[in-house]
Amino acid sequence: MTVNEVCSCDTGPMVKTHYGYWLYLPSTAKETTLAGFTTTPVRIITYPWPDTEPPLVIATYPQDGAKDVPPWSSIYIAFSEGVVPGPAWDSIVVKDQSGVAIPVDKCSCGSVLYLNPFLDSLNYDTQYTVTIPVGAVMDRSGNKLEKAYSFSFTTRQY
Repeated sequence: MTVNEVCSCDTGPMVKTHYGYWLYLPSTAKETTLAGFTTTPVRIITYPWPDTEPPLVIATYPQDGAKDVPPWSSIYIAFSEGVVPGPAWDSIVVKDQSGVAIPVDKCSCGSVLYLNPFLDSLNYDTQYTVTIPVGAVMDRSGNKLEKAYSFSFTTRQY
């Protein structure tokens, strides 16, 4: 039997707290203790029960107040548990110091939210603020982020 972690987005190293797994049963399992199973993968989702705690931000990259951040960087927000898009998902925003929103691709994978700015959308020597509104993410039990979270960073000079 083989168990592999799965994720909905492929954006580099992952925090190893995923809730989704693929379970592969060997063909010999059909003839032994697991009658009727084949090598077809089975999706298993695990989570604590009952979960009444909302997800909390535990770390970001860049860190709040960071300076000299490369303008080609992706932005990562790590949560206390696995998260999925919530009703305010589309309200997650990255803005420059003038208040102009920067286009980003958003992806949640396990306990990490990835914000990938479009190519060349972050400028040198510019402050950016990331805002994750209430309800933008939720855990698999439906507990929503209860408090808006913002952090800022400044890109390096050219």
